[in-house]
Amino acid sequence: MAAERGVDLIVGIDPDCKNVGMAGINNEVPETAGWVATTHVKGLKAQDAGPEVFYEVNCALTAADNLLVGNNVLVIVEGMRIRRANSDAATKNPQSLVDVSFCGGMAAGAALSVWPNAIVVVVEPQTWKGGVPKEIHHARLLDSLGWDHEVMSGYARPTGEVPAAKLSKINKADWKHVMDGIGLALWGQSELKKVAARLRREAGRK
Repeated sequence: MAAERGVDLIVGIDPDCKNVGMAGINNEVPETAGWVATTHVKGLKAQDAGPEVFYEVNCALTAADNLLVGNNVLVIVEGMRIRRANSDAATKNPQSLVDVSFCGGMAAGAALSVWPNAIVVVVEPQTWKGGVPKEIHHARLLDSLGWDHEVMSGYARPTGEVPAAKLSKINKADWKHVMDGIGLALWGQSELKKVAARLRREAGRK
């Protein structure tokens, strides 16, 4: 398994039916983003957007593959969970999470189409970022990266040029999704040993 052989690249994918946020981290360079990207799916909604999500993610990750030194890739994809509690945390539209989950599966499939031997790990938001509000979590990530930033309503984004390759056009509002991609990749890097141990345990049960 790649996790046992040593991981060269960690990719974070934040699923969406329009703007999939993506980021890649060279595992030899801690706490920095090597590249960032997003999709811009237009004219398609919900699960109808799935094939276009696959295509656009494939294009971005193919470009990322050209930057990769090594072959061992770990892909971290955010998973969804429907909340049924009678509170503000309850999911208002469960179908929307079904749609995003479908597009997330297409994005994961696109990653495997580029890196067939990649390990794909799905983590829920509570696991990788806890209950921290998005704008606070993003600001902390940007502080850890040393990037100048501004806090917006519901997210934070870098200001000025960032020291990471942009593999697609990234509009200002797209950082809401790209920052989650960065966060997922950084989480994968910090949890790499635990992820490797988990995969070994799962392999032992087969």
